[in-house]
Amino acid sequence: MSATFLFPVGAVLITVLSYFYPSLLAPHSNFIIPLLGLVMLGMGMTLRFENFIEICKRPKVVSIGVILQFLFMPMLAYLVSIIMGLEKSLLIGLVLVGSCPGGTASNVICY
Repeated sequence: MSATFLFPVGAVLITVLSYFYPSLLAPHSNFIIPLLGLVMLGMGMTLRFENFIEICKRPKVVSIGVILQFLFMPMLAYLVSIIMGLEKSLLIGLVLVGSCPGGTASNVICY
């Protein structure tokens, strides 16, 4: 079996395990931030200078991404908060989360 097959299987098994037995994995929660940092460092080390040149050649695409991330996503989070009837503090929190770029784990899965 390849690692490509085993990764999603392992992710599902650990998710199910942690759902039913949270006390097993809770003591390891202090490793989350350092491990995410290690993932980001590893993904960043795969970039080459040519990747940055390619980004500079397409400012329109970068602008669309920035607009979607910092305008559309917070507005969508606001609308979801209003529809769900969240209290003000939760609404603010959801808008802040909607404003934050995410996807460290998705980089690992896609890579």
